[in-house]
Amino acid sequence: MEIRLEGKMIIEIEGVDGVGKTTQCELLKEYLQQQGKDVIVVKDLGSTELGRGIRKVLTSGESRPPEVELFSFLACKAQLFSQVIVPFISSNGIVICDRGVGSFVSYFESLGFSRSFLLNAITLAINGLRPKLTLLLDVDIEEAAHRKDKKLEQSKFDLMSNEFFRKQREVFLDLSKEASWVVVDGSLSVEGISALISHHVESVLS
Repeated sequence: MEIRLEGKMIIEIEGVDGVGKTTQCELLKEYLQQQGKDVIVVKDLGSTELGRGIRKVLTSGESRPPEVELFSFLACKAQLFSQVIVPFISSNGIVICDRGVGSFVSYFESLGFSRSFLLNAITLAINGLRPKLTLLLDVDIEEAAHRKDKKLEQSKFDLMSNEFFRKQREVFLDLSKEASWVVVDGSLSVEGISALISHHVESVLS
């Protein structure tokens, strides 16, 4: 059964590892809070107790079948929506997702799962509740890899090959053809990207 919450605001910021999603999520949160908006930033593997527990398991280094990862992520997503996102937007808050539907689909499609299966699975996990706006920060893979290498802590997801990230970027760009997606040039300055994101969010809010 789909949850009907027309007019409620979920914004997802997407892109391969290293494009600056987390930074832009925090800048957008600050921008909206300055306007008096009630805003939170969420992550699948970081915003619920279940998600944090599963993250420890998935990043432990032990090899697991991709099916185990897939259903683990779906469990995290379902918990995040039911426990955090739906209650927050039901009280007119704005939720910014640091990764979302696009990351789930692009990651697991790059591992060999079919897009139709993934979209059906994620729709079930989130009760059909879709983001109002998805912002894809896009840069070439070499630049993303260069930025990623500067991270102090890297998980198994950061250490995937550049070829994997190329596949993932192709899926992202294909998904971005949907009307609710906007592609933002991730090679711009942090301030330039933030200004573009704020502009697109304002367009949706108005």
